[in-house]
Parts: sequence; C-alpha cells; structure tokens
Amino acid sequence: MRKVCRGLLITVLLLKVVHIYPQALLINFNSNIVENPMLVDKVIKENTNFINIDVEIPQIVGLANKDKEKVINKEILDWTDMWIKDVKDGSQEFNPTIP
Repeated sequence: MRKVCRGLLITVLLLKVVHIYPQALLINFNSNIVENPMLVDKVIKENTNFINIDVEIPQIVGLANKDKEKVINKEILDWTDMWIKDVKDGSQEFNPTIP
C-alpha cells in the first residue's frame, strides 16, 4: 500500500511540474541532431553619386536543416536588396541635377 501511495504522489508531483513548465514536454530526445545556430553579419558597402550605402545584414548559420537556413537567409537578403534598390531610386529622384 505504501508503494502505491508513493507512486501516486510522485506521479501527481511530476504532473504538476509538467503543468507548470510545459516546455519540459518539448525536450528533444534525438541526440543525433546537433544544432548551434548563430547570427553573423553580411556587410554591403556601396558608394554612388547620390548616397553611400553601408548595410549589415543578419545571416543565420549552424542550423541542422541547411535547406531551411538557405531559404531564411535568401528571404532576408532579397528583402534587403529590394530596400537598397528603393533607397537608391529615391535618392536619384530627389537629386536629379547631380551628374
């Protein structure tokens, strides 16, 4: 009888811990996947007649899923390239007299 009570008590305590800390259920038991993501900066520097561009773009390295890493980095890079192009076009519109 004591073993049953002790087992029930331990079970109730564990359920309370899991309820309080639900992230305990998210533990990855697959130890074969090693993931150490880092953010590094990719620098774009460019000088035009109208504007000097000096941009640091964050890039993710170290994901276990390399395809997902490439997709994320490409999306960030494409958005930044589009933003730089818009800034260049805007600077040329506002300064048309500079050769």
